[in-house]
Amino acid sequence: HFQSPKIKINGFAIDGTVELDSLMELPLHIQESNYVLNAPEIEIHSLIVKEKDTEWQAKGKGDIVNLSFNHMSSKTNIKDAYLNFDFNSSPSGHNMEGVFGCKKIKWQGLDVGGIGGNISLLNNKFNLTTNFHSNLLPGLVASAKLTTEINNGTNTSTISLNLPPYELSNYSMSEILPKAKGISVSGVLAGNATINLGEIEPSGQMQISLNNGSVSIPDNKISVSGIDTAISFPEFPFQRSDSAQKLTFTSARVSDLQVNGGDLIFTIESPESLLLEQGNFKWAEGSIHTYDLRFSQNSLPQEMILYCNQLKLASVLGQLGLEQVKGEGTVSGRIPIDFTDQKLTFSESFLYSTPGSGGSIKIGGDDFLTQAIPHDTPQFAQLDFVQEALRNFRYDWAKLHMITEQDDLVIQLKLDGKPDRLLPFVYDKKTNFFKRTTDRQRQGISRPIRLDVNFRFPLNTFLDYDKNIKDMLKEIQ
Repeated sequence: HFQSPKIKINGFAIDGTVELDSLMELPLHIQESNYVLNAPEIEIHSLIVKEKDTEWQAKGKGDIVNLSFNHMSSKTNIKDAYLNFDFNSSPSGHNMEGVFGCKKIKWQGLDVGGIGGNISLLNNKFNLTTNFHSNLLPGLVASAKLTTEINNGTNTSTISLNLPPYELSNYSMSEILPKAKGISVSGVLAGNATINLGEIEPSGQMQISLNNGSVSIPDNKISVSGIDTAISFPEFPFQRSDSAQKLTFTSARVSDLQVNGGDLIFTIESPESLLLEQGNFKWAEGSIHTYDLRFSQNSLPQEMILYCNQLKLASVLGQLGLEQVKGEGTVSGRIPIDFTDQKLTFSESFLYSTPGSGGSIKIGGDDFLTQAIPHDTPQFAQLDFVQEALRNFRYDWAKLHMITEQDDLVIQLKLDGKPDRLLPFVYDKKTNFFKRTTDRQRQGISRPIRLDVNFRFPLNTFLDYDKNIKDMLKEIQ
């Protein structure tokens, strides 16, 4: 609807020469089911001239100010937009030059920023260039360019988008996504895209990169640093990436678990699905690999198998919560992890030492096995002996078995070897247990023995990670 348009025309015609001078004020209002556009101040001034024995020619200027646009479904609101342009038309072609801009763009209630740029029409070629700046990301300037060729009633257009390297420093994601409270990111972000529009279906490609990036979620005790990746999207719309995209990182921490770098090979299948083709991690002075895991918006993989290679046994025990552990020797094997009922569970997880390659284990500190055991019980005598042996034990082979019992991770450690020193114990035939002795010069145990010991570590925190992160992603989306 043009609300109360006003048109003024002055002119004359003399001896075949016609000149018309017009001024139009056309307040515009457009309302559809999903958007409203208001342009209360449109003013177009034009001068149309036809001299004797010549064609019509026109020139003038247009001003559109205080334009607003409200898109309901996306909650996008534009205010204070403007367009100022000069034009002229002659038999040889049509030309136009102008500037446009918008000071206030809001999305989901956030003050996103503004744009400003230039437009031009030279004969059959239309160009638009614009820069975008955001109050949410101070200093960011992204650019876009639209070029349209008009030939015999057909149009072909190319859109180029460019985000030059932009550095984030401990940026709170809640500035953009309020429900992502507690997540901060750093790194250098860059990207570019090209879109081709013509008679056939649109085509295009896009690249996004992040260098020296980091992510921190302190409330969940999660951090990742040294992130480098470059993701390529070969087709428009940009729903799916190329296969075998790579992300590397230098360190990651989940509570007390420390990963000393790794890489991920992946494919973004859609905005709701990611396929992890391969994951490689440096952990416990060895390496872990996993394959073919699909993560979707609402679910995690049902099972993830970690293939472990040459993990240092002492480091594994230390990472899982046992204090003051030292030693030499490695274990390898597989750790299947099931994601069921919002929990992580370990099933049939075994790590073995390499046949023919032994090692040593030294556990210091306080009474790590007997703290809560009464001294006058048979159980104390058994654990006291094992505890003393583990202070300095050299083994020929080792086996580590992990299982989940309710909210605990139970690690069954089996060692076959002998203590590296004389243990101050003697065997009591009456009780069939070892008992501690103070006569270390004449009595003690130094012969080969097999140790079986269970360690329990609370898994409450780890069991909640998958649920907490999924809930966070759902809220963001």
